Amino acid sequence: MITALRMFSWNIRGNFAAMSAILLVPIMGMAGLVVDLTTIYYEKSGLQQVADSAALAGVSELGIAGRTDREIHASIKGFVSSNASASDTASGGSGSLDIEAEISKDRTTLTVDLTYRWSPFFAHYLSGDFMPIKVRSMAKLAQVEPSCVIALNEKGAGQFSMSGKASLHADQCAIHVNSNAADAIKVDKRAQVSGANIYTAGGYKGKSTVFRPMPTTDSPTIIDPLAERAPPSIGKCMSKRSRLTKKKRILRPGTYCGGLEIDDETHVLLYPSIYIIKDGPLTLKGESSLLGRNVGFYFTGEEAIAEIGVESTVKLTAPKSGPMAGILFFEDRKSKPGRKFAIRSKNAQLLEGAIYLQKGKLFVDKESKVGQAAHWTAIIAGEIEIGDGPNIRINTDYAGSEVPVPVGIASSGTARLIQ
Repeated sequence: MITALRMFSWNIRGNFAAMSAILLVPIMGMAGLVVDLTTIYYEKSGLQQVADSAALAGVSELGIAGRTDREIHASIKGFVSSNASASDTASGGSGSLDIEAEISKDRTTLTVDLTYRWSPFFAHYLSGDFMPIKVRSMAKLAQVEPSCVIALNEKGAGQFSMSGKASLHADQCAIHVNSNAADAIKVDKRAQVSGANIYTAGGYKGKSTVFRPMPTTDSPTIIDPLAERAPPSIGKCMSKRSRLTKKKRILRPGTYCGGLEIDDETHVLLYPSIYIIKDGPLTLKGESSLLGRNVGFYFTGEEAIAEIGVESTVKLTAPKSGPMAGILFFEDRKSKPGRKFAIRSKNAQLLEGAIYLQKGKLFVDKESKVGQAAHWTAIIAGEIEIGDGPNIRINTDYAGSEVPVPVGIASSGTARLIQ
């Protein structure tokens, strides 16, 4: 009897062991499948976020003149590689990632495809669809024209105004006026203003014959494209109230306290770099001239403004690097609003770079000629007033210039995901 019970017990144990061995396979398979499905969920979710971010970042570069397809592809691959690192993957980085980007023929849409190849525990036995993991993101630019003339003030009539026979032509870029006043734009009947588009947060005053095209009213305000640019550092004074008279002079960069006055028949050549005009104006009188390649002027202190006379000659291009890369004139943001920077020169055709007066007023008067010989120019000011007679040409040959164009000027498009 005892022997029979022992044999029965052994049979039960043997059957249990056999059954356990049989059940172990599906249990391990289920565990592996759970791991695989968890991996798929986290991998796909993480890759989709990376693809979306890469598409938005890449499509924003499409509006920057001079950016080649190769450069954009390289930028996207670098972005994805740095944001989808092995340490962030649920599978511990055991797979490989393929990155593809496609730019539409009209350069307004960008598609990013990411393919993650990995080795599942079990899922591939059920379906081949688990290998590889694929995600796609598509982004589009809603607006692609550059923004080259911007009046930043959000209140007040005539924040962009033109009188007499003045003309401003910015045919390849947009003009933005942020004021919400009913007459934010004021243009006299003999003046002419043209742009790729003309936008105002408010309204306009002027006959249809002066605008090309007609302004788009009630538009969203545009963000200051240089708001995040840090100002240059201010060094020790090189001089106090410098006055240069009747001869040829060569100036070195530095801080000019009390301002800088260039007298009649005085011709000044500037070394490349940054000139700080502190507590006094930059003034050009009579038949003076100011010539400089890769130079920028920073105005700080309440008396630091620019007064460029009628008979003077100004030929300047902005720095290629440093805190003022792409900027010719930069007003201290701490200045009181409404300070006037006046350009009256008949010979200011070569102003290549951005005139940036966040709180100031740019006043162009007399028979000034501005911008015609520059590859590109941009005007960003609190207020813009063009008096009787000036002829202003805003060119956008960004690719032909050695001066870099700040992002936000060359690229004002709004990027959005469409898939």
